[in-house]
Amino acid sequence: MKIRFLGTGTSNGVPVIGCECAVCRSQNPRNKRSRASILVEFQGARVLVDAGPDLRQQALAAELSTIDAVLFTHGHADHTHGIDDLRVFTWERPLPAYGSEYTMAGLRRTFAYIMDPEHWTAGRPQVESHVLNGEAVAVGDARVLPIPIMHGKRRIYGYRFGRFAYLTDCSAIPDESYGLLEGVDVVVLDALRRRAHPTHFTVDEAVAEARRLGVSQAYLTHMCHDLDHDELAASLPPEIQPAYDGLEEPERMMLFRVPWVDDRGHVQVNRGYRIQFNSALGPYKGGLRFHPTVNASILKFLAFEQVFKNALTTLPLGGGKGGSDFDPKGKSNGEVMRFCQSFMTELARHIGKDTDVPAGDIGVGAREIGYLFGQYKRIANEFTGVLTGKSLGWGGSLIRPEATGYGAVYFGREMLAAQGADYEGKTAVVSGSGNVAQFTAQKLVELGAKVVTLSDSAGFIHDAEGITEEKLEWVMELKNIRRGRIKEYANEFGCTYVEGERPWIVECDAAFPSATQNEIEQADAEVLVKGGCRLVCEGANMPCSPEAVDVFLKAGALFGPGKAANAGGVATSGLEMSQNAMRLSWPAEEVDGRLQGIMRAIHAAAAEAAAEYGSAGNYVLGANIAGFKKVAEAMLDQGVV
Repeated sequence: MKIRFLGTGTSNGVPVIGCECAVCRSQNPRNKRSRASILVEFQGARVLVDAGPDLRQQALAAELSTIDAVLFTHGHADHTHGIDDLRVFTWERPLPAYGSEYTMAGLRRTFAYIMDPEHWTAGRPQVESHVLNGEAVAVGDARVLPIPIMHGKRRIYGYRFGRFAYLTDCSAIPDESYGLLEGVDVVVLDALRRRAHPTHFTVDEAVAEARRLGVSQAYLTHMCHDLDHDELAASLPPEIQPAYDGLEEPERMMLFRVPWVDDRGHVQVNRGYRIQFNSALGPYKGGLRFHPTVNASILKFLAFEQVFKNALTTLPLGGGKGGSDFDPKGKSNGEVMRFCQSFMTELARHIGKDTDVPAGDIGVGAREIGYLFGQYKRIANEFTGVLTGKSLGWGGSLIRPEATGYGAVYFGREMLAAQGADYEGKTAVVSGSGNVAQFTAQKLVELGAKVVTLSDSAGFIHDAEGITEEKLEWVMELKNIRRGRIKEYANEFGCTYVEGERPWIVECDAAFPSATQNEIEQADAEVLVKGGCRLVCEGANMPCSPEAVDVFLKAGALFGPGKAANAGGVATSGLEMSQNAMRLSWPAEEVDGRLQGIMRAIHAAAAEAAAEYGSAGNYVLGANIAGFKKVAEAMLDQGVV
C-alpha cells in the first residue's frame, strides 16, 4: 500500500487569504496546506479520497495521471468542488464516485453536467454516481470499507483500506464504528486546532482517539493556521505526527532524458531518475532499477522505504533510489553499454562517494554496474567508490552476493534466540531459486535446518529428504549458468514437483519468502500457520501482503519484516563503501562477521522499540519506530535544511 497526502488543510487552506499570523507567513513548506485530500494505492487500485478546489495543483504536484475511483467523505465544498478537474481521468471511461446519499444528491444537483449521463458529451467530465449502503466498495481487486463518523450533527464517512483508515472532518466516532476499525494499524485523524470546535476533533481529542484505537502510527490532518507544523510535531509522541502536503517528498529529485543509439543506428530516448530522499544519516544510498515499469511515483516510494531500512543498519547511510524505464532484456551488450554511458553522463553530476552512492537493483547487475562505473571514471577522472555491487577485481566486496540471503537467516536466528531456540532440526520452506533464495538455503543448511522447497514462476519442488549442500550446488549451476527451470531438480533428484503453485502448502517450522512482492497472501499465511509455521523472515522486498502479516502477528508467529530482515544487502554495500574508502579488501570471514553484527544490532533495535511502545515481539512495529526515530532525531539535530 502507498499513501500520499495531497492536502492536509482546512476549508480556508493555509496560508489563509489576508492573514498575517506567524504560520501564514511561515516559509516552512510544511505549513503550506491545501484542502484535505489523500491518494491511496491499494491492492492494485489507485483511489482518490475527496476532490477539493485544490485538486488540479495537487494532481500536478503528485504527477497523478490515472485514478480508478473517487470516494467522497461528505459534500462540503472544500472536499468536492474540484470535481471538474476529474475530467482528465474520464477521457477513456466514466470514473466511479462513491458517497452518502446526501452527498451524491448534492453533487448531482450542483454538477449535473458531470454527474448526469444525459449531459455527458466529449470533453466533459463523466463521473458515475454510486450511493454507499454500508457495504465494502469494490475497486478492481481492492475492497474499501466505509466507516460512519460524525461531523458535528451530520453523519459522514471515513474509509478503511486494509490496516489503514482515513477519518477526516470528524468530531466523534460512533460506538458501532469502533468494531469496523478493529485491527487498523495506521490511522489519519482530523485535528483542526487545540481549542474546542463543534464539528472537528481538537489535537488532544485526536491523540486520545489514536490511543483508543491502539494503532502503531497516527497522522493528523485538516489542520488550520493555529498549528505550526514543527511546534506541533515536537509536542507529540513519535507514533502520532502531523501530516503535511506531499508527505513522502524527497530532498531532491532528478528527471532527465537518456538518449542512446541502438545497434541499427537509430536514436532511442528513455527517462532517467534519481530520488535523493533523505541524507540526515549519511550519503544517499539505494539501487538503480532498469525496467519498463519505472516511474517517479514508484521510485519515490522505494526511496522512502530505503531511508528507514538504511537507518536500521547502524551504518551512516541516507536513502535514495533511481533508475530508468529502459529494459535491458533482449538488448545487446553494446546497446546496454551505450545506454549506461548516456545515463551516467547525466547522473555523474549528482553523485559521489560522500554524496550519493547508487547500487544495483532489478535490471542492473554486474554488467550494468561495470559500464556505469567506467563512464563515471571517465567523466570524473578518478577511481572512487561511487557505486557498490562492483566486481571483486576492481573494488567489490566478498559476501555481497550472499548478503541478503545470509542476513535474513541471521535475523531469523536472532528472533529464535530471543525465545531460547535455534534452527537445529527445523524444517524450512524457501521460495524462489535466484540469488537470495540460494544463499538463504545455503545458510539455513549450514545452521542445521532442513530446507525442503525452492521455486520459480512455474512451480515449486518439495524435497522431503532435504536440500543438501551438494544439491544446492547443482541448483546454482542450473539457475546461474544453464538458466534452467526448477522442475529439472525434481527430475534429477526424484522428488515432488508442484506446477503452478507456491510452496506455502508444505508443512514447516519456518518460511523464507525470497522471490517477489506479495507472494504470501492472507490465505497462504493461514495455511502456513495451520501447518505449524512459527517463523517467517522476508528475504524479498514486501513479499507478504498486509493481510498476511496480520495473520502471522495474530497467530503469535515470529515475523521479520523486510525493512529489517533483508537489510543485509544494503548493509554489505555500506561495508563495500568502507573498504573502498580505505583502499582495502576484507576477507570473507571479516565481512561475514560484520554482517552478523549488523543483523544482531537491527534485531536489538527493533525488539527494544517494540517493547518500549508496549508491543514486545512485534518486529513490524519495532522496525518502523526504530528507523523513524533515528532519522527524525538526526533531522531535528540538524535544523531546517
